[in-house]
Amino acid sequence: MTGACASNVIVIGTDTDCGKTWISSELIRLLRRQHKDCIAIKPIACGLDAQGKNDDLQRLLAIQTELTVDDINLYRFCLAAAPSLAAQAEQKNIDMQTLVQWCQMRPQQLRIIEGVGGLMVPVNESQTGLDWLKQMPDAKLILVVGSRLGCINHTLLSLTALRCINREADWIVLNDIQNSHQTMDIEGVIKPHLSKSTTCIHVGYDQNTSLNRIVNCLGNTE
Repeated sequence: MTGACASNVIVIGTDTDCGKTWISSELIRLLRRQHKDCIAIKPIACGLDAQGKNDDLQRLLAIQTELTVDDINLYRFCLAAAPSLAAQAEQKNIDMQTLVQWCQMRPQQLRIIEGVGGLMVPVNESQTGLDWLKQMPDAKLILVVGSRLGCINHTLLSLTALRCINREADWIVLNDIQNSHQTMDIEGVIKPHLSKSTTCIHVGYDQNTSLNRIVNCLGNTE
């Protein structure tokens, strides 16, 4: 592929099942359409089926058919739970330094890195998803918000948590997961709390054209 634009972009969420994997896969699909050298990875995956497969990893592999599961994933566990609990169930531990170093492999590529759960989900016994972000200060941040009851509270809590480590979301993706057509109303409520550097994007499972605004910014990063 051509047009290398190396950097890290971390896709975080207000909570689980908000659409992080869908957003990650769509971003990669659109970036590759522009012939960008890029990869989408999910370093931590919890919850395997009887065949030992994880649905989110399979979705990312479907977009990146030349890759193997080990190319896009470092830690995967059988139990569908917080990473710390899933790892403990297998007498394993997630090492933060190893995790961060693995995320920074393939330095020549634009890396779309999917996070886990919400920001305060325990990654191991002493560190959370927020600590993971703290170890990657140069990464751009996409905060995915699933449009459903409680999402405004979760969004503002997530922004408050980010500010504890002096970070802001570069983009907030308001994902209409319930086809409720309320994302504009949600933006209206959260907008007074946003940094001027944060851009809101509206998407739903039936369309992705708004994601091109993110893709165009990433594609121009050299």
